[in-house]
Amino acid sequence: MRLLLIIILFIAYFNVSEAKILKVAVIDTGFNTKHKTFPICKSGSVDFTGLGMHDTNGHGNNISHIIDKHAKSGKYCQMPLKYYGVANSLLATMSAMEYAWKNGAAIVNYSSGGEGYDIEEHILIKKMLDANMVIVVAAGNNGQDLDKNCNYYPACYDKRLVVVGNLSSSTKRNITSNFGSIVKAWEIGTNVSAGGYTLTGTSQATAVFTGRLIHQHGLRYPQSIESKTTEAITKIPAIKNKIKEIEKKIKKKLPKSSKYIIPITNMIIDKEIQILITF
Repeated sequence: MRLLLIIILFIAYFNVSEAKILKVAVIDTGFNTKHKTFPICKSGSVDFTGLGMHDTNGHGNNISHIIDKHAKSGKYCQMPLKYYGVANSLLATMSAMEYAWKNGAAIVNYSSGGEGYDIEEHILIKKMLDANMVIVVAAGNNGQDLDKNCNYYPACYDKRLVVVGNLSSSTKRNITSNFGSIVKAWEIGTNVSAGGYTLTGTSQATAVFTGRLIHQHGLRYPQSIESKTTEAITKIPAIKNKIKEIEKKIKKKLPKSSKYIIPITNMIIDKEIQILITF
């Protein structure tokens, strides 16, 4: 239910004006400044490492281009924020998050994480979520059941985070992907080629989901959508029939997971979500 409400409210809020550009902060290892193909926000890209924005790692370049590929020319811009490459990467990450918040990012893509709770990071993320920002984060690549031991952050900080797991195919969890009830979406993040790199992980799955969310925003952009509750939406006859149609097609569960695949969108939803609506 939570993921559905996030997407509904997100679509409703950002379809108010045709002049509005969706700002997406990408907190990562930078990007290839000579060969970028994605739009940069007017607020620009910011390096929080002192090493320059150019990506010597390849991860950030891969992530930014995955997002753009799945955004499919949605009306948006990226705000690349480099955190990786210094000893205190947590401080750089928090500085990047705060910058994204203060400079109007609607979505934050954070294809990273690790073990180790930090109270200051937790508080900052809570404030960002309270401000109705959508934060999409990686579930982690340790193959762990986070229901038994939720020790991967920022994924485990708050249930409002959109935590993304990695599929190796449309129906199979990649064995390296963390899983559990906190994982709200699943995408194929295995051998994803973009930006001159082919990489695998929940990082790539996270970027795919962010791109698809941007694309959904783009499809609905010209419309004026009123905010509706989930119950009201699912009572609309056309949508109610679509729910029944899709439910009949749902046959397989992901291994050790409570998620289902919706064949039409290839997105995963919780049992409690009635449908991830596509108008």
